[in-house]
This record gives sequence, C-alpha cells and structure tokens, in this order.
Amino acid sequence: MATEPLYPAYLPVRPERFTPTLDVPAFDANDPGLHAYPELEILTSTAAQKNITPRVGAEIRDLQLSQLTQDGLDQVALLASQRGVLVFFGGCPAEESGLCPEVDVGPEKQLSIAKHFGPLLKVQ
Repeated sequence: MATEPLYPAYLPVRPERFTPTLDVPAFDANDPGLHAYPELEILTSTAAQKNITPRVGAEIRDLQLSQLTQDGLDQVALLASQRGVLVFFGGCPAEESGLCPEVDVGPEKQLSIAKHFGPLLKVQ
C-alpha cells in the first residue's frame, strides 16, 4: 500500500486568508422536526409553499413565524430538514413589501423562535 498520494496536485488545499473553523463545543442535539407530524400542514389558507428546485429549497409566502405555536415551529423544522433551505417572503399579506410594523415582536420573541431550532452560537 502506498503511503504517498498518487496525485498530490489534486489534494485539497486551503485558500489564502483561510479562516479556521469555529470551535463549537459539543451539545446535545434535539431536532424539533422529530416532534412534528408529517401529515400535518403548517401552511394556512393565506400561506403558500413553492419548491425552488425539485429536491432542494422551498419558498414560503405569507407565513408569520411569530404567530405559530410550538407544533407549528416543529412543522417548519421538519420542512427545513426535508427541503434543506427555506426562504420566507411576505410575512404580512396586507403589505406588498412584506414589512409589518404592527407585528414587531421584539428581540426576546425572535430569540425564542431561533432557540426553538437549536442552540445559538455567539460569534465574535
């Protein structure tokens, strides 16, 4: 068995100004998508889902994440694990821009929604 690579020119290299990977401590993973029911729909009559490609990505329109229950957030996590990428548009159906000043939930609610999907990392 050879100890040297047969094609050293094809070995992976780090680009210039390479930033090393973050040192993330080990944590217990709790995937909220495992609590979801695949047969339930998170999309209401006003929300719509459109797949971006046949296998990866979904576009979700007119869904206000702050109004979802824990079960609804579990359904979003399941959809994210199935499609890989979720893109949200127009959380305020009444506004063309999708911006809802009256639905400003504040940073605490935003943090609680984000923490539902897993631990948050503080990057410096």
